[in-house]
Amino acid sequence: MKSVYEVMLMTHGENRFEVIIREDGTREYRTWKAATMAENGIVVALGVMYDDMVTVVTPDDMEVIEVEEMDRDLYEELVFIKGTEEWEAIHGIKGSDLIGLPSDDFYTKANERLNSNNA
Repeated sequence: MKSVYEVMLMTHGENRFEVIIREDGTREYRTWKAATMAENGIVVALGVMYDDMVTVVTPDDMEVIEVEEMDRDLYEELVFIKGTEEWEAIHGIKGSDLIGLPSDDFYTKANERLNSNNA
């Protein structure tokens, strides 16, 4: 039987989740996705955006206890974290030089890079 960690690696990849050990020993898995922040149609930051649901598992990492909503205050604090390195790790492409482009141009260029990496 695979641990929850092994399943998360298979389904999300190593750059898309983190494990928090709670005081009671249970583990909390938080997942995220790459995100951009734009102002007036111009990309101004790259980062990650957390999912508002977390998976709580047993201390031995073998069984899911529940899927619950992240604490609202914590979620508001973490909803978008600037982090060009994290964004680049998730996508596997350089993106820092695209900051400052209009959103449409940003996504066109980012998709071109993604497609050339997958070719």
